[in-house]
Amino acid sequence: MKEKIDEILNALRPSINGEGGTMELTAIDDNGTVSLWQTEDEFSPEHVVWMHRLQVERAIKKEYPDAVVKIDMNFDLKL
Repeated sequence: MKEKIDEILNALRPSINGEGGTMELTAIDDNGTVSLWQTEDEFSPEHVVWMHRLQVERAIKKEYPDAVVKIDMNFDLKL
């Protein structure tokens, strides 16, 4: 499962990175919960943040319909 999730993230990474975000796999538990860490530029519009989340979740659910996708996030504050 990890290899396929990595493939999914690698396929989506150029568009996510191009809009100031990142999405990294942090864990997959025995129950099939996929944990991800999302970082967005502090100036990313809210709709872009949600678009990244939905793109990744939709792609994972397409391959693993019963998976639970948990995405934690933070904003990269450029002070």
